[in-house]
Amino acid sequence: SQAQVSRPDILFIAAESLRGDMLNPQDMPELWRYGEDHQALISQHHFSGGHQTWEGMFSLVYALNAYHRAMFADQHKPPYTLQLLKTLGYRTVALCASPIRFPHHEVHIGFDQIIRARAQDGDKADQQITERAIELLPEQRALPQSSRQPLFLFLFYNSTHYPYFFP
Repeated sequence: SQAQVSRPDILFIAAESLRGDMLNPQDMPELWRYGEDHQALISQHHFSGGHQTWEGMFSLVYALNAYHRAMFADQHKPPYTLQLLKTLGYRTVALCASPIRFPHHEVHIGFDQIIRARAQDGDKADQQITERAIELLPEQRALPQSSRQPLFLFLFYNSTHYPYFFP
């Protein structure tokens, strides 16, 4: 029999229009501390795949240039990244402060579950998905290791987008 491989949970955070250099101890102390406590991988070399939300999100989730979006939208193709994570046994969940839409389709194609914030204002919606993530992560860790499915949790924040609702 094959030995069971222990896979880490993955917390992937995307914040609309937020510059990468804002993730630092002065501007985002709680998230910075969480990253340090959980040995987070923070990319120093990521650049947005476009200047519009849908372009940037497409390239982030699909790992392709946004030029290719129409082909994937027409075929309703889920991101290969999510397919690979599922093949590796991950449960994929997206918590979104606003819908992640590309022209003519949404990026949630491929997620096992997508939970949208009920609030309309960016700061309240961001707070709602943060609260849900704070509930979900300890629930996940409390499951017995033998029956625990690893979690890919994608958070999409929107208060950093115009009109800039900061909590």
